[in-house]
Amino acid sequence: MHEAISGNRFAWFRSDLFHVPIEKGALPMSRRRAVRFVGRTRGTLLLVHGFSQNRFAWHIQGRSPANFLAEAGYDVFFLDLRGSRESRQLGAPMPLGVHEVRRAATVAWAGGSKCM
Repeated sequence: MHEAISGNRFAWFRSDLFHVPIEKGALPMSRRRAVRFVGRTRGTLLLVHGFSQNRFAWHIQGRSPANFLAEAGYDVFFLDLRGSRESRQLGAPMPLGVHEVRRAATVAWAGGSKCM
Protein backbone atom coordinates (compact mmCIF):
# COMPACT_ATOMS: atom_id res chain seq x y z
CA MET A 1 0.00 0.00 0.00
CA HIS A 2 1.16 3.51 -0.81
CA GLU A 3 1.08 5.56 2.40
CA ALA A 4 2.34 8.79 3.90
CA ILE A 5 5.45 8.94 6.00
CA SER A 6 5.13 12.63 6.83
CA GLY A 7 3.62 15.50 4.88
CA ASN A 8 4.24 14.98 1.17
CA ARG A 9 6.65 12.06 1.65
CA PHE A 10 5.16 8.72 0.56
CA ALA A 11 6.42 5.16 0.06
CA TRP A 12 5.12 1.65 -0.53
CA PHE A 13 4.63 -0.53 2.53
CA ARG A 14 3.56 -4.04 3.36
CA SER A 15 1.17 -4.21 6.28
CA ASP A 16 0.41 -7.37 8.30
CA LEU A 17 -1.89 -7.98 11.26
CA PHE A 18 -1.07 -10.64 13.85
CA HIS A 19 -2.94 -11.87 16.92
CA VAL A 20 -0.53 -12.47 19.80
CA PRO A 21 -1.92 -15.21 22.04
CA ILE A 22 -1.95 -14.51 25.78
CA GLU A 23 -3.34 -16.64 28.62
CA LYS A 24 -6.89 -15.62 27.68
CA GLY A 25 -7.66 -14.10 24.30
CA ALA A 26 -5.14 -12.31 22.10
CA LEU A 27 -3.58 -8.94 21.45
CA PRO A 28 -3.70 -7.41 17.96
CA MET A 29 -0.30 -6.39 16.59
CA SER A 30 0.43 -4.69 13.27
CA ARG A 31 3.67 -4.82 11.29
CA ARG A 32 4.93 -2.33 8.72
CA ARG A 33 7.75 -3.08 6.31
CA ALA A 34 8.84 -0.89 3.42
CA VAL A 35 8.39 -2.83 0.18
CA ARG A 36 11.96 -2.11 -0.90
CA PHE A 37 13.21 -4.20 2.07
CA VAL A 38 12.07 -7.61 0.85
CA GLY A 39 14.82 -9.61 2.55
CA ARG A 40 16.82 -8.52 5.56
CA THR A 41 15.97 -5.37 7.45
CA ARG A 42 18.16 -3.28 9.78
CA GLY A 43 16.45 -4.87 12.79
CA THR A 44 13.14 -5.28 14.56
CA LEU A 45 11.40 -2.58 16.59
CA LEU A 46 8.39 -3.05 18.88
CA LEU A 47 6.45 0.17 19.54
CA VAL A 48 4.22 0.16 22.63
CA HIS A 49 1.57 2.85 23.09
CA GLY A 50 0.94 4.82 26.26
CA PHE A 51 -2.04 5.08 28.58
CA SER A 52 -5.40 5.78 26.92
CA GLN A 53 -4.10 5.05 23.39
CA ASN A 54 -3.97 2.13 20.99
CA ARG A 55 -1.53 0.88 18.38
CA PHE A 56 -2.73 3.49 15.89
CA ALA A 57 -0.94 6.18 17.91
CA TRP A 58 2.08 5.06 15.82
CA HIS A 59 0.26 5.33 12.49
CA ILE A 60 -2.03 8.28 11.90
CA GLN A 61 -3.09 9.83 8.62
CA GLY A 62 -0.48 12.17 7.21
CA ARG A 63 2.19 11.36 9.82
CA SER A 64 3.34 7.88 10.65
CA PRO A 65 6.30 7.20 12.94
CA ALA A 66 5.84 3.50 12.11
CA ASN A 67 6.18 4.19 8.37
CA PHE A 68 9.14 6.53 8.98
CA LEU A 69 11.00 3.74 10.80
CA ALA A 70 9.97 1.12 8.22
CA GLU A 71 11.23 3.33 5.39
CA ALA A 72 14.52 3.63 7.30
CA GLY A 73 14.85 -0.14 6.99
CA TYR A 74 13.36 -1.53 10.19
CA ASP A 75 10.73 -4.22 10.63
CA VAL A 76 8.26 -2.26 12.79
CA PHE A 77 5.67 -3.94 15.03
CA PHE A 78 3.10 -2.01 17.07
CA LEU A 79 0.50 -3.64 19.29
CA ASP A 80 -2.62 -2.95 21.32
CA LEU A 81 -2.20 -3.68 25.00
CA ARG A 82 -5.08 -5.16 26.94
CA GLY A 83 -8.00 -2.86 27.51
CA SER A 84 -8.07 -1.41 24.01
CA ARG A 85 -11.17 -1.97 21.90
CA GLU A 86 -9.69 -4.51 19.52
CA SER A 87 -7.91 -6.58 22.20
CA ARG A 88 -11.21 -6.81 24.12
CA GLN A 89 -12.91 -8.02 20.91
CA LEU A 90 -10.30 -10.81 20.75
CA GLY A 91 -11.21 -11.92 24.29
CA ALA A 92 -8.33 -10.33 26.20
CA PRO A 93 -9.31 -9.38 29.76
CA MET A 94 -8.70 -5.94 31.20
CA PRO A 95 -5.02 -5.26 31.93
CA LEU A 96 -3.34 -6.15 35.20
CA GLY A 97 0.12 -5.04 34.08
CA VAL A 98 2.27 -4.91 30.99
CA HIS A 99 3.79 -8.39 31.20
CA GLU A 100 2.27 -9.27 27.81
CA VAL A 101 4.73 -6.86 26.19
CA ARG A 102 7.39 -9.55 26.75
CA ARG A 103 5.22 -12.04 24.84
CA ALA A 104 4.67 -9.54 22.02
CA ALA A 105 8.42 -8.89 21.85
CA THR A 106 9.06 -12.63 21.48
CA VAL A 107 6.55 -12.76 18.64
CA ALA A 108 7.98 -9.67 16.94
CA TRP A 109 11.54 -10.98 17.11
CA ALA A 110 10.30 -14.22 15.50
CA GLY A 111 8.89 -12.17 12.63
CA GLY A 112 5.29 -12.89 13.56
CA SER A 113 5.71 -16.64 13.16
CA LYS A 114 4.55 -17.37 16.75
CA CYS A 115 1.11 -15.79 16.22
CA MET A 116 -2.24 -17.47 15.90
